Formats: sequence, C-alpha cells, structure tokens
Amino acid sequence: MSWQCKSPPGGENLGQNKDALLGPMSQDLAPDADGNVLTSIFLTYELNFTMECQAGWSFVGGSAKLTGQAGNYFGGVTTEVITFKVAP
Repeated sequence: MSWQCKSPPGGENLGQNKDALLGPMSQDLAPDADGNVLTSIFLTYELNFTMECQAGWSFVGGSAKLTGQAGNYFGGVTTEVITFKVAP
C-alpha cells in the first residue's frame, strides 16, 4: 500500500509518500486419501485502508495492490492482480 499526504496550507507546498508492505499468504493443497483434489479455493485477506497523515497534513490519495498466483498439478500457473485506489 502507498499513499500521499500534503503539508498544511500557508507554508511551503510539500508532500510525503508513505508505504506499508503487506505480508504474504499462501495455502498448499494436496490430494486426499482417495486421490481427490479441490477444484477451487479462495483465501480471505482483510485490508485496513486507514492511511494516516501526520497532524495538520491532508490525505491526497493512495492505493493498494494485491497479486495472487496459483498453480495446478499439471504445471499450469496463473497470476492475477487487483488494485484499489483510495481518494479523500
């Protein structure tokens, strides 16, 4: 996640960029005792979009990007990205 803040009015027009790294999450799957495998799966990741600025500064905007990747037992791999844009 990253976001931008702007300095208070009346002074020099300054900006700040802030970043927060989201930790990875994974789930490994394997066949059950009968050799059956799941045909679909999902993971839930809760994002907190509280993008704070220091006292007196104004929030300008921000974004968060999640990237997911999955592979199957036949070597197929897919990657998808979802981006959230946050505005005041």
